[in-house]
Amino acid sequence: MKKGVSCLLTLACLTLAGGGVVNASQALDEEVPAAAVVEPAEAVPAVITEEKAVVALIPEDGTNSLTVDGTNSLTVSEKENPIEPIEQPLKKLTLEEELAQNQQFINDNELEKALENLTAMIEERGCLVPARAYYLRSVAYFNLQRYNDALRDAQTASRLDEDEPLYYVQKGLVRLAILQMYDVMGQDAAVKEQCGMVEMDSEKSLEFQHRYWPALFCRAISNYMRGSIHKSLADCGDALKRGGRGVSFVEAFNVYVQAERTAGNARFPTVDIQPVLFNSINGLMNNNDKNQCPELSV
Repeated sequence: MKKGVSCLLTLACLTLAGGGVVNASQALDEEVPAAAVVEPAEAVPAVITEEKAVVALIPEDGTNSLTVDGTNSLTVSEKENPIEPIEQPLKKLTLEEELAQNQQFINDNELEKALENLTAMIEERGCLVPARAYYLRSVAYFNLQRYNDALRDAQTASRLDEDEPLYYVQKGLVRLAILQMYDVMGQDAAVKEQCGMVEMDSEKSLEFQHRYWPALFCRAISNYMRGSIHKSLADCGDALKRGGRGVSFVEAFNVYVQAERTAGNARFPTVDIQPVLFNSINGLMNNNDKNQCPELSV
């Protein structure tokens, strides 16, 4: 019996050993990969607390950013790059706009600015310069008391546009200003010569517009300065009838000459006629009350 038990024990040991060998061989027969692939762990979402939290998601190009805040709102913010201003080309004024602008400069007493602009225009345009540019520059020169320059431009304006009565009146007013500057009046030969030219210019102006009161008024001043009070009053009266009534400098001149004729004083008192001349030019250029000067076209 003991022998039988020993056999059973021996058989059991052999059985267990054989099973282990089989399991070991099976394990060896299985293919084991060289490198195991590790799956990434699933990201754990951030926990947003009640306090406002901002998570910035920056794209690869880095040009802008998306932000999500605690209110579940999505906003886009641009990267702070300086923006270069786009230079817009200045609008070029037309010729008429340039002339109107410079006339306004003269009206506003910005004489140097008007003079600079008009001179640049004349130099740039050459033979294509309109007569009005010379006329306006003549007015600017006049108000700066540069009378010789003013006379030269007035002559050029009347030569370029022979049918414009205003330019002949401008020449006459400049000549009268020159006489006043030298304080010469009466029967002096130089006065007669200059006044004769003023009257010729006035008559030339009246050929184109026979009711043009500025020409009549200019001739009235000329007659006064050379000593002909009666002719001066006659011309001043016509100027008042034909559009000058209500114009302050015409009315003031008429009152002065009337008073002198009534006094019968043969000698001319020292009269500052300069303000009258300045006011005359301003009136011819820009008379705001067109009803007082229906024929005035500047």
